[in-house]
Amino acid sequence: MTRLAKPLVVGLFTTLVLGLVSPASAITPVKKTFADLVGQAEFILVGAISDARSLQLSEGAIVTDLTLDIRQSVKGDRPAGTSLILRVLGGKVGDVELVVDGAPALPPGQTVLLFIRGNMSEMFPFVGVQQGVFRVQRDSPAGIDRVFDWRGNQVTGVRDGEVMVEQSGTGSSAISLADFIRDIERQLRP
Repeated sequence: MTRLAKPLVVGLFTTLVLGLVSPASAITPVKKTFADLVGQAEFILVGAISDARSLQLSEGAIVTDLTLDIRQSVKGDRPAGTSLILRVLGGKVGDVELVVDGAPALPPGQTVLLFIRGNMSEMFPFVGVQQGVFRVQRDSPAGIDRVFDWRGNQVTGVRDGEVMVEQSGTGSSAISLADFIRDIERQLRP
């Protein structure tokens, strides 16, 4: 394949893939309740993204393999101290880049709480795409980890079956990771 033809084939393939899967579904998935997030997840894990490597699949799609160093397993059989490779659509290989608008960014160094489903088989292996991605940030003055949504808005709790998010504030009213995990564990009980 010529140097000029390869980007054309990649572009056509990407257009076909995104055309078959509605772009709106990747950006605005069906709203998930807290029970949906917990119930549909195969794994619920707390960890740090330690590596991100983009590659081009033989079909032409560009994906990024994220390495999650697991700190805590809330649901599923993935022990702390192990790693899990998560594959997401998008990334950059050489001069070719595939950007998926509305997809959560998970850079190395970021600590996260993830509701994982369909890893290596779905474009985004998170329940409800970005709805299953939470950032964890250390509140140094208080000495606790706090939970934020994928955009960085503070999660203030779970009420009436919904994850409550507040866009304003200093972050000190964000729920602690320990309290959010207790909410998840309560939801897991029969």
